[in-house]
Amino acid sequence: MLNVSVVMATYNGEKYIKEQLASIENQTFLPFEVIVVDDASIDCTTDIIEDFAKTSKLNIKLYKNRENSGYLENFKKGLMLAKGDVVALCDQDDIWESEKIETVSDIFENDNVSGVAVGFKFIDENGSDYKSDFLKEGFFAFVEKEPKTRISKISLKQITKRNIAPGCACAFGKQAVDMFLSGCVDGLPHDYQLSAVAAAMDGLYFYNRPLTRYRIHGNNTLGLKPLNQTRLDIAEEKSKLGQVVSSASVEGKEFFDVSRKRYEYLKGKKPFKILKMFLNRGYRKYYTFKERTGDFIYAAKR
Repeated sequence: MLNVSVVMATYNGEKYIKEQLASIENQTFLPFEVIVVDDASIDCTTDIIEDFAKTSKLNIKLYKNRENSGYLENFKKGLMLAKGDVVALCDQDDIWESEKIETVSDIFENDNVSGVAVGFKFIDENGSDYKSDFLKEGFFAFVEKEPKTRISKISLKQITKRNIAPGCACAFGKQAVDMFLSGCVDGLPHDYQLSAVAAAMDGLYFYNRPLTRYRIHGNNTLGLKPLNQTRLDIAEEKSKLGQVVSSASVEGKEFFDVSRKRYEYLKGKKPFKILKMFLNRGYRKYYTFKERTGDFIYAAKR
């Protein structure tokens, strides 16, 4: 089987970190290594990790940042340190089902798999099921609505519309990780960028079985978009995402070219440039008629 590196970013996670590590130690297939990068915690997080590592059968490698660098840079550091064929992202406060790593590793044994997102379910601070219509309808609703089979291939077009899973439910091949590290941008979640790269490589899959218990509590960060985003804000995000995937494939470059021009024309209020783009195959492919019409109206307003 393939070597799997687990990359965990921690910050003031003393409350749940031991439970997360225990769920990794309880895997039916143990990871090759567990890379933990702590972002200058001021609680007992690193002490708990060091104590756990003394008696654990896991190969835990703890790295401590001297100063807080933020979650994106923290995860990037962990990804650069990982040596495995597959890299599984891990939060500090969740619980993994015992067969998660084995299942993910088996999927990567197939040809042309660059990334895998597994199903997940929400739990609360106490580990009980977390019920929320808002999360079900508005946050990663893909899990609830779209997959009809156990495993589904996710296209670049799908991933450009929305992320399909939180990072803690995802794993990526080394090639996708390296491509992300060489072209990642600020302002977008690392897991979204990684999933987009894997999709652009024509190798992103969703495994429709909940193998991660994703904890919702007062101190964690959800990848939710601001409610007051403008059309221009969203267009800028798409342009950035296009930049990330532009080197991954011809399709990735096509999305970047279209999204870059779209952002430029919206920002410059150039309605006739937008109208001319209606003839562009990529514009029609990645943006619906409603979106294209909305672009023209936005650009035409003064």
